[in-house]
Amino acid sequence: MKKTVLVVEADAEERDRYGNWLEDAGFEVLACPGPRGPTYTCVGGKTGTCALAKGADLVILDTSLPGDDLWEGTPATELITLYSSLGKPVVAVATLRSDIIPPGSWIRWPPLREELICAVEESSR
Repeated sequence: MKKTVLVVEADAEERDRYGNWLEDAGFEVLACPGPRGPTYTCVGGKTGTCALAKGADLVILDTSLPGDDLWEGTPATELITLYSSLGKPVVAVATLRSDIIPPGSWIRWPPLREELICAVEESSR
């Protein structure tokens, strides 16, 4: 059975690229742009649940969210906590690892194809 990966990425080109890499590697992909303006608030941040995440086995989250830059809406750290509380492993794509991201659960931005696939395979075991 194929694993399903939720890709949360604000940049449409990056979201498509990650999705294509994952599909080529045999994963099912769900895509989400993350919290969007004008409030940059995620439904999951308001309700404590996320329908897309519930349908996924694992979440990839680019932690460079537009709302974080503006100090508005649902921050990436809250999304990591939300997805983890739903029992979903999270692979964070970030320039630096923060304390909220468990060691081994992040890859440096911009990820290489092989790094992303490897991180997903290891986290989905």
